[in-house]
Amino acid sequence: MKMTKIVMWLLAILGFTGCGEIGRAEYGTPHASFAISGRVTDEAGASIEDIKVVVMDGEGGDPEYPLAVGITNVEGFYAIHGGWHGGNAITVATEDIDGAENGSFASGTVKIELTNDDFVGGDGWDRGKVSKTADFILDEEPVAGPEPEPEPEPEPESESFSKK
Repeated sequence: MKMTKIVMWLLAILGFTGCGEIGRAEYGTPHASFAISGRVTDEAGASIEDIKVVVMDGEGGDPEYPLAVGITNVEGFYAIHGGWHGGNAITVATEDIDGAENGSFASGTVKIELTNDDFVGGDGWDRGKVSKTADFILDEEPVAGPEPEPEPEPEPESESFSKK
Protein backbone atom coordinates (compact mmCIF):
# COMPACT_ATOMS: atom_id res chain seq x y z
CA MET A 1 0.00 0.00 0.00
CA LYS A 2 2.77 2.38 0.98
CA MET A 3 4.76 1.45 -2.13
CA THR A 4 1.71 2.16 -4.36
CA LYS A 5 1.38 5.68 -2.95
CA ILE A 6 5.09 6.36 -3.51
CA VAL A 7 4.89 5.16 -7.12
CA MET A 8 1.77 7.28 -7.75
CA TRP A 9 3.50 10.40 -6.33
CA LEU A 10 6.58 9.77 -8.46
CA LEU A 11 4.52 9.32 -11.61
CA ALA A 12 2.55 12.48 -10.87
CA ILE A 13 5.70 14.52 -10.28
CA LEU A 14 7.43 13.13 -13.36
CA GLY A 15 4.29 13.71 -15.41
CA PHE A 16 4.08 17.39 -14.49
CA THR A 17 7.80 18.08 -14.76
CA GLY A 18 8.07 16.16 -18.02
CA CYS A 19 5.76 18.64 -19.70
CA GLY A 20 7.20 21.92 -20.84
CA GLU A 21 4.74 24.11 -22.69
CA ILE A 22 1.29 22.75 -23.14
CA GLY A 23 0.99 22.62 -26.90
CA ARG A 24 -1.58 21.72 -29.44
CA ALA A 25 -1.96 18.05 -30.31
CA GLU A 26 -1.71 17.71 -34.07
CA TYR A 27 -2.94 14.29 -35.02
CA GLY A 28 -4.58 13.21 -38.25
CA THR A 29 -4.52 15.33 -41.35
CA PRO A 30 -4.69 19.04 -42.09
CA HIS A 31 -8.19 20.42 -42.14
CA ALA A 32 -10.07 23.64 -42.85
CA SER A 33 -13.61 24.92 -43.01
CA PHE A 34 -15.25 26.69 -45.91
CA ALA A 35 -18.17 28.99 -46.63
CA ILE A 36 -19.18 29.15 -50.29
CA SER A 37 -22.06 31.38 -51.37
CA GLY A 38 -23.35 32.87 -54.57
CA ARG A 39 -26.25 33.36 -56.93
CA VAL A 40 -27.46 31.34 -59.90
CA THR A 41 -29.12 33.21 -62.77
CA ASP A 42 -30.06 32.64 -66.38
CA GLU A 43 -28.56 34.54 -69.32
CA ALA A 44 -31.13 37.34 -68.88
CA GLY A 45 -30.16 37.82 -65.21
CA ALA A 46 -33.30 36.22 -63.77
CA SER A 47 -32.74 34.14 -60.64
CA ILE A 48 -33.15 30.38 -60.85
CA GLU A 49 -34.75 28.50 -57.96
CA ASP A 50 -34.15 24.84 -57.02
CA ILE A 51 -30.70 24.42 -58.55
CA LYS A 52 -28.57 21.89 -56.68
CA VAL A 53 -25.13 23.30 -55.78
CA VAL A 54 -22.42 20.78 -54.88
CA VAL A 55 -19.06 21.58 -53.26
CA MET A 56 -16.30 19.04 -53.94
CA ASP A 57 -12.61 18.76 -53.25
CA GLY A 58 -10.97 20.58 -56.14
CA GLU A 59 -8.16 18.06 -56.31
CA GLY A 60 -10.06 15.13 -57.74
CA GLY A 61 -13.35 15.37 -55.83
CA ASP A 62 -16.10 12.96 -56.81
CA PRO A 63 -19.65 14.36 -57.25
CA GLU A 64 -20.95 11.11 -55.75
CA TYR A 65 -19.18 12.04 -52.49
CA PRO A 66 -19.47 15.83 -52.16
CA LEU A 67 -18.16 17.85 -49.24
CA ALA A 68 -21.49 19.68 -48.98
CA VAL A 69 -24.69 20.26 -50.97
CA GLY A 70 -27.16 23.16 -51.11
CA ILE A 71 -30.19 24.30 -53.11
CA THR A 72 -30.84 27.79 -54.46
CA ASN A 73 -33.74 29.74 -52.96
CA VAL A 74 -36.40 31.70 -54.84
CA GLU A 75 -33.91 34.57 -55.41
CA GLY A 76 -31.31 32.12 -56.76
CA PHE A 77 -29.00 32.47 -53.73
CA TYR A 78 -27.24 29.65 -51.91
CA ALA A 79 -24.85 29.42 -48.95
CA ILE A 80 -22.95 26.24 -48.10
CA HIS A 81 -20.67 25.60 -45.12
CA GLY A 82 -18.53 22.58 -44.39
CA GLY A 83 -15.08 21.21 -43.77
CA TRP A 84 -12.42 19.29 -45.66
CA HIS A 85 -8.73 18.47 -45.61
CA GLY A 86 -7.84 22.03 -46.57
CA GLY A 87 -6.43 21.45 -50.03
CA ASN A 88 -5.52 24.11 -52.57
CA ALA A 89 -8.77 24.03 -54.56
CA ILE A 90 -12.53 23.60 -54.23
CA THR A 91 -14.85 22.74 -57.10
CA VAL A 92 -18.42 24.07 -57.12
CA ALA A 93 -20.93 22.54 -59.54
CA THR A 94 -24.60 23.13 -60.33
CA GLU A 95 -27.31 20.76 -61.49
CA ASP A 96 -30.93 21.43 -62.44
CA ILE A 97 -32.91 18.92 -60.39
CA ASP A 98 -36.51 20.02 -60.85
CA GLY A 99 -36.84 19.11 -64.51
CA ALA A 100 -38.75 21.56 -66.67
CA GLU A 101 -40.71 23.04 -63.73
CA ASN A 102 -38.92 26.40 -63.95
CA GLY A 103 -37.02 25.78 -67.18
CA SER A 104 -34.25 23.32 -67.95
CA PHE A 105 -30.73 24.58 -67.45
CA ALA A 106 -27.29 23.25 -68.33
CA SER A 107 -24.95 22.33 -65.51
CA GLY A 108 -22.09 24.62 -64.56
CA THR A 109 -18.76 24.00 -62.85
CA VAL A 110 -16.10 26.31 -61.45
CA LYS A 111 -12.82 25.40 -59.81
CA ILE A 112 -11.67 27.87 -57.15
CA GLU A 113 -7.89 27.85 -56.67
CA LEU A 114 -6.82 28.72 -53.11
CA THR A 115 -3.62 30.16 -51.67
CA ASN A 116 -2.47 30.37 -48.05
CA ASP A 117 -3.68 33.99 -47.99
CA ASP A 118 -7.27 32.78 -48.55
CA PHE A 119 -7.34 30.96 -45.20
CA VAL A 120 -8.10 32.98 -42.07
CA GLY A 121 -7.56 32.03 -38.42
CA GLY A 122 -5.57 28.86 -38.94
CA ASP A 123 -2.71 27.51 -36.89
CA GLY A 124 -0.70 24.36 -37.47
CA TRP A 125 -2.72 21.63 -39.10
CA ASP A 126 -5.87 23.73 -38.83
CA ARG A 127 -5.62 25.86 -41.97
CA GLY A 128 -8.52 28.02 -40.78
CA LYS A 129 -11.56 29.12 -42.76
CA VAL A 130 -11.90 30.14 -46.37
CA SER A 131 -14.87 32.15 -47.67
CA LYS A 132 -15.50 32.47 -51.40
CA THR A 133 -18.25 33.52 -53.79
CA ALA A 134 -19.18 31.48 -56.86
CA ASP A 135 -21.89 32.96 -59.08
CA PHE A 136 -23.26 31.03 -62.05
CA ILE A 137 -24.98 32.12 -65.26
CA LEU A 138 -26.61 29.01 -66.70
CA ASP A 139 -27.69 28.46 -70.30
CA GLU A 140 -31.27 27.38 -70.79
CA GLU A 141 -31.63 24.04 -72.52
CA PRO A 142 -34.52 23.37 -74.89
CA VAL A 143 -37.20 21.31 -73.25
CA ALA A 144 -37.75 18.10 -75.12
CA GLY A 145 -41.40 17.70 -75.89
CA PRO A 146 -43.19 14.64 -77.14
CA GLU A 147 -41.83 13.41 -80.41
CA PRO A 148 -44.10 14.20 -83.33
CA GLU A 149 -45.85 11.25 -84.85
CA PRO A 150 -44.31 10.23 -88.13
CA GLU A 151 -46.30 11.14 -91.18
CA PRO A 152 -47.94 8.16 -92.80
CA GLU A 153 -46.23 7.03 -95.91
CA PRO A 154 -48.25 7.68 -99.05
CA GLU A 155 -49.76 4.62 -100.57
CA PRO A 156 -48.12 3.64 -103.80
CA GLU A 157 -50.09 4.53 -106.82
CA SER A 158 -51.62 1.50 -108.36
CA GLU A 159 -50.81 0.82 -111.92
CA SER A 160 -53.60 -0.18 -114.17
CA PHE A 161 -53.03 -2.68 -116.88
CA SER A 162 -55.31 -3.11 -119.75
CA LYS A 163 -55.29 -5.80 -122.40
CA LYS A 164 -55.51 -4.65 -125.94
